[in-house]
Amino acid sequence: MNTAYAFYLYDALKHSTLTDEEKQGAQAFLKFLAAYKPTGTNIHEPDFYGYGDAFGQYGVTYFDRQTLEDYGIDPDKLDALQLDQLMTRWTEEAYDMLGSDGCDIIPDSLDNAIKALGFDRESIEA
Repeated sequence: MNTAYAFYLYDALKHSTLTDEEKQGAQAFLKFLAAYKPTGTNIHEPDFYGYGDAFGQYGVTYFDRQTLEDYGIDPDKLDALQLDQLMTRWTEEAYDMLGSDGCDIIPDSLDNAIKALGFDRESIEA
């Protein structure tokens, strides 16, 4: 296992909400992974979400140009200042929505950010 990922996982485990018994099991599994040498053609390190899933801990998301495109916005239709403003406001809106019921945080916070900045959504859609 990649040393940087191993460090990340051990650190996340220290700060997790698992019981001591669960942490011991997870530590044993991480020790196993440290020595494990998989074989096959499609072996890769998990991404941000894969590690979150493994520990039952989730970030809101990683907001970047690709995330905008995934939610129907063409970042090339925004100038540098507008893109910076949208990304900042989107992050703030998502943070404010944490713990809210009845919403889908990522697309709803993007909609809120677009409205708050006064952008015409149709003119920036992909």
